[in-house]
Formats: sequence, C-alpha cells, structure tokens
Amino acid sequence: MRKKITVPPTEEKSSESTALVAGPKAPGTAWNKGSGGSIDRDLALAEAEKEKKLTFIKAWEESEKAKADNK
Repeated sequence: MRKKITVPPTEEKSSESTALVAGPKAPGTAWNKGSGGSIDRDLALAEAEKEKKLTFIKAWEESEKAKADNK
C-alpha cells in the first residue's frame, strides 16, 4: 500500500526545487544522508511532479484558448 504525500502549496516559487530535480546529485546534498534524505527526496520529487502537472494544465488551457480564438 502506498502512502500519498501531500505537499502544502507555496506562494513563492523557488528555483531550488527545480535545481534538485534538474541537476545531478551533489555529494553534500540531503539526498545522500540517511533516512532523512529519502524524505527530502520524496518531497522534492512530489513538488516537481506538482509543477509538471500545473505546466501541463497551463499548456492545455492555452491550447484551448488558441482553438477558440481560431474559430
């Protein structure tokens, strides 16, 4: 059974969450630490997934708007 992790919404987008996902693992990051690192990794991945979903939704909305404008 999987646990669903919910990430609280943030008002300000930081570039740190994308840097964790986009960049390679650095030796000093929290990802390489014991059990706390896996929690940090899970939170970063959940945030990245959330941002990805929002990006897809925004692209879909813009596509629908363009379709309506072209009619």
